[in-house]
Amino acid sequence: MNIKHESSWQQHSAYAAGGDVAANSCWLLAADAYISSIPIDNGIEGDPEVECGPTALEINVNTKNPFVGHVYVKGLYSKDECRQEGSG
Repeated sequence: MNIKHESSWQQHSAYAAGGDVAANSCWLLAADAYISSIPIDNGIEGDPEVECGPTALEINVNTKNPFVGHVYVKGLYSKDECRQEGSG
């Protein structure tokens, strides 16, 4: 994930196996985070762009304000390659 100063972030994660599992986990994580999150002054502008490759999943999301937080594959936060930090 590359943090962009234009209030958007990009997620790049490599997976050794099972692109479908990674894609499903990512969508479930996003839904869970949306439903159980604490309200903040930010939001997604437009639709997320998702690109699936044989060994990677790329997600592009534009946010109203700079993103501060973590994006990670559920259950794999401890693995550096499975999480990304947004620092605004």
